[in-house]
Amino acid sequence: MKQRFLLSLLLLFILLSFPSTISGAFAEATTTNAKSAIDSAQSELVICYEAVASADAAGANTTSLILVLNQASWNLSQANLAFKMGDNSSAQSYAEQSLNISVQNGVVAQANTLRDYAVQERYWNSLITVVCSLVGAADVVFWGLVTWTILRRRYAKGRDIAE
Repeated sequence: MKQRFLLSLLLLFILLSFPSTISGAFAEATTTNAKSAIDSAQSELVICYEAVASADAAGANTTSLILVLNQASWNLSQANLAFKMGDNSSAQSYAEQSLNISVQNGVVAQANTLRDYAVQERYWNSLITVVCSLVGAADVVFWGLVTWTILRRRYAKGRDIAE
């Protein structure tokens, strides 16, 4: 009887400790997954912000991309907050949402396209400015010569009459 009681107690102890071991391992895996998702989202967000900053520096209108990145940043912020509070599933979910917003909207590709367009637009604007300046300078020289020729002829006629 005593042996049965000890065996039952040992079995009960094993059964009670087994779920905590499983949940502890599961919690560690969830923590690792959440942290990995947050790190991935943060890395992608940094890449996106750098691409948008490059496009902005080139003179592109990046307002729509910044709005998308603000939403992704908010989700990443919520992921970090949930992770610090120990809510690993919410942290992972927010991090994945942040990553999806950045990737699905193609922020980097759009930023690169906008940057290239802004650089090309700046080139053409500079070219037009140079051409218009040259045409304007040639115009001033031409009309100056025309005016000088007309005035010289009038002055010469006036001198001939006076003599």
